[in-house]
Amino acid sequence: MSAIPTIYIYIRIADAICLARDCNQLPSRTKEFAALVARAKGVGKGYTYNIYIHIYIRIADAICLARDCNQLPSRTKEFAALVARAKGVGK
Repeated sequence: MSAIPTIYIYIRIADAICLARDCNQLPSRTKEFAALVARAKGVGKGYTYNIYIHIYIRIADAICLARDCNQLPSRTKEFAALVARAKGVGK
């Protein structure tokens, strides 16, 4: 099994925290917060890491955040820009 690059773990944790905060579901207790972080890290998933999985998850997270904030683009060009930012295009 290949190791998950550390930066992607940090990004997933940040995504999970932002999603929980934006949905008013950020845990206030240490045990629940630790479980949120463990899920974001993929602890116990048992799959081989693939960079494409990370990209797909980033895109899905960006779409969910935009939807939950009522900012989901309705036009193709803006939606493509949202996806490109999630993929890290141009960084």
